[in-house]
Amino acid sequence: ENVIIDDGITELGIESLYSQEIKSITLPNTIATIVNEALKYNELTSLTIPASVETIGDSAFNSSQITTINFESNSKLKTIGSNAFERNKLTSLTIPSSVETISNYAFLDNQITTINFEPNSKLKTIGYSAFTGNNLTNTGLSKLPSSLTSLATDAFKNNPDLTQITLTSPKDLPGWPN
Repeated sequence: ENVIIDDGITELGIESLYSQEIKSITLPNTIATIVNEALKYNELTSLTIPASVETIGDSAFNSSQITTINFESNSKLKTIGSNAFERNKLTSLTIPSSVETISNYAFLDNQITTINFEPNSKLKTIGYSAFTGNNLTNTGLSKLPSSLTSLATDAFKNNPDLTQITLTSPKDLPGWPN
C-alpha cells in the first residue's frame, strides 16, 4: 500500500509497480526517469515528483486516482509522455518551467479546472488531446507560454466552458494565427 523507493534508484522500469493498489509512494531525489506504465492502475491520491525527474514516460501514472500533483521546485522535468496522467482526478495543475513537451493525451479525462505555467517556461509542444475532456474555463487556463512552437489544434477539446485560448507566442503557430 505505501511504497518508499530507496535513494540511489535512478529509474522506475516499465510496469515496475503496475496495478499494485499503491496508495502512497515516496520517490527519491535520485530518480531521473519514470518509464512507461511504471505506476499505472494504482490508488494514489497525492503525488510529489522530485526535482531530479527529467522524463515521465507514456502512461506512467494512467488511471491511478491522483487528485494532486506537486512538482518540486527547480524541477528538471522536460518531457511528460503520452497518456502519462490520463484518467486521474486532477483539478489543478502547475506546469514546471523546465517542461518542453506535453505529449498526446498526457492529461486526458481528468477534472482540471485550472492550468498555470511557471514563469520563464521552456514549453515548446502541447500534443494532440493533451488536455481533452477536462473542465477548463477561460479564466482557468493561463496564457500559453511564448516559448510554444507547436500546439495541436485539438489539445483542449471537450472542455465545454473553454471558449478562448490566449497565445503569447511572438509568431503564428500552425493552425493558430495570432
